[in-house]
Amino acid sequence: MSYRKYVLAAAAYLLVMTCAPLLRAQEIVLEGPLVGQPAVRKMHLLREGRLSVTPSVGTTLLDTYRRNVFIGAMLEYSVYDWFAVGVWGVYSFNGGTCDASACTWLDTKLTKEVESKARSNVMNIPDADKFHKQVGTIQGLLTFDLKFIPLRGKLGLFKSLFLQSDFYVFIGAGVGFVKERGYASDSLSGNAAYNCRDETPADGKADDYNACMTMKSRTIAVVPSIGAGFDFFIKEWLAINIEYRGLPMKFNISGTDEYGHNASGKDQDPGYYNKKAKFPDHKIDGKDRVFTWINAINFGLSFYFTFGKTEGIFKTRITD
Repeated sequence: MSYRKYVLAAAAYLLVMTCAPLLRAQEIVLEGPLVGQPAVRKMHLLREGRLSVTPSVGTTLLDTYRRNVFIGAMLEYSVYDWFAVGVWGVYSFNGGTCDASACTWLDTKLTKEVESKARSNVMNIPDADKFHKQVGTIQGLLTFDLKFIPLRGKLGLFKSLFLQSDFYVFIGAGVGFVKERGYASDSLSGNAAYNCRDETPADGKADDYNACMTMKSRTIAVVPSIGAGFDFFIKEWLAINIEYRGLPMKFNISGTDEYGHNASGKDQDPGYYNKKAKFPDHKIDGKDRVFTWINAINFGLSFYFTFGKTEGIFKTRITD
């Protein structure tokens, strides 16, 4: 039996060695003027080694209660034609200089509906035409980004206009500046810890809504930033920029009580007038902040500068 195995193994070896020359790959010999030449020549490096400044305007999308209008800029340096680092910062009109009462045109349909139907004047939901005063807004954003440009080429419009363009993605992080509702709590009068005085708690109404409605500015230490965009080069030094950004952050955007009595498994504050309540906890503080995904779109003009001894500041570098 073992003798037969040796015979079969030897036959298989001879068969492989006999067929080996037939399995050899064909070698392609390149001749002519293209021997040793690069795949692309005289390519314009519209990004590599260049500094860009992009003034922009933008707005948030798909907002629940209020839109945010931005004005800002991006400063960026392209290490390679496919990789860049930059800083993006914006200031929000309605979170900064624009008072809530003067910017009701930025409120969403939901905010206007709540205001038209609200009749309670409790701490959580105020009386009619007051809800917009407690809605949280973005005051500003500042992020550091790493940008990757995987696609570059020409875009043809109407078979006559051709623009150099690229598509990029980026990831980064930074800080956010928001304005949200400050501390508020309702209880029986006589306790200094509560600023929403209620002489008659049985009626379910706060006596003075304005006394327990203050807006506070706060800095969010870490705000992730992720998105994508397009650049359309009108000139070698000028491009139209369109960009989307996703910015998840945690703050009380509605200004309402979102935290329950028994969220930690026990009744934390026995001083509430409704001790049996499980939700809400009749207090507005940091525990009421929830994660919110902010969608933003920006439109800008990018100005590119190249610094060199033999080239002008607007000249691109061309490969050999």
